[in-house]
Amino acid sequence: MSIVLRILAIFLALVTGLVLALTLYFGAPTFYGLRPHAVSPDLDHYEVGELVALAQDGPPSGILIYDEWYKDRDGKTGWFVLPLTQPQNIDFGAHGVLDPALSKLFGARPRQCNGTGLPEKMIRLIEPDRTRPGFAGRSTCARARMDLGAVIAAATPAIRHKTDMTHAALSAFDAAPPSMALRDNVRLWPTPYAYHRTISSPVIWTQTTPTGRERMYQLTREITDLVEANTVDGHVGLRLRVEDWQPATSDSLAEPQLPIRRDSGEILISGIEFRRFDIVVLFATDPRAACDNVAAEPFFQGISALRNPQILKTALAAAKPMSDELKGIGDVLHERDLAREAALSPTSKERRFPVTWYETSNP
Repeated sequence: MSIVLRILAIFLALVTGLVLALTLYFGAPTFYGLRPHAVSPDLDHYEVGELVALAQDGPPSGILIYDEWYKDRDGKTGWFVLPLTQPQNIDFGAHGVLDPALSKLFGARPRQCNGTGLPEKMIRLIEPDRTRPGFAGRSTCARARMDLGAVIAAATPAIRHKTDMTHAALSAFDAAPPSMALRDNVRLWPTPYAYHRTISSPVIWTQTTPTGRERMYQLTREITDLVEANTVDGHVGLRLRVEDWQPATSDSLAEPQLPIRRDSGEILISGIEFRRFDIVVLFATDPRAACDNVAAEPFFQGISALRNPQILKTALAAAKPMSDELKGIGDVLHERDLAREAALSPTSKERRFPVTWYETSNP
């Protein structure tokens, strides 16, 4: 009798489990994300053409769809593309309005779903000329809030490529892209500048007094004006970067002081601050030598006036040793860097641009 009861109990447990499984399958909208197109009944419905109308950065080249449910299933990657040569009356559903401002909530691809493990969904425009973050589209981790079934059915599976290209390679790609390939935005592109180099001035210094800081400001203003005067948009792009080292205070310092590294260890000096100028030279597709021929001297003529050796010698002579608990505080200059008198002016390099593009495939 006990054997019969045991078999009956097992049978009832199996039936109960099957009922619960069927309830979850048909009752829960996505069954924990395993049903790719099970969606809520109250979605707002749109056509692909309405998404295309949101383009903000030049003409779009296609629609990009991502559904993580498809990743590694049947050889698919989860990425799909829909060229704009396809009909634009294809319907899709999303919870809420289509608003370009909403793209700021999602970034350039779907959120990571906060570790929930739920497959992501996304639909967005491919805008090759886009130069700023964000996208026109929608993404979600609440899978029931987006219906991409019809769009995916009309789209083609794609492989996502992330690489970098030179200006010449990128221009050639845009002029004659591989068959069935769509390029996404390129960071720092479009730009005419194919080459770059950075000219670095010697370090300058001044006493931390109103007069000293005014001299530092005036020199910075002079170099800024020279950089602006020698910039020719689309031909020569000059960018000025300023790096400062200034005395700072903390709970462990009795007065504003600045760490300096010596071969024998670090010291703390006070009453003096340092600055260096970097000029980034961006050159268009003219002969590369033209980029190398931009000389440092015209920009840094006033440097020597703010490299008074006596001011530096006095500050170093009054330096205090740095205790172990203070080591590692902020950016530290090395004393030998202060001795460099000539500008660093390396030869130019070809710029490389991070590129994302999608190659359609039919696995």
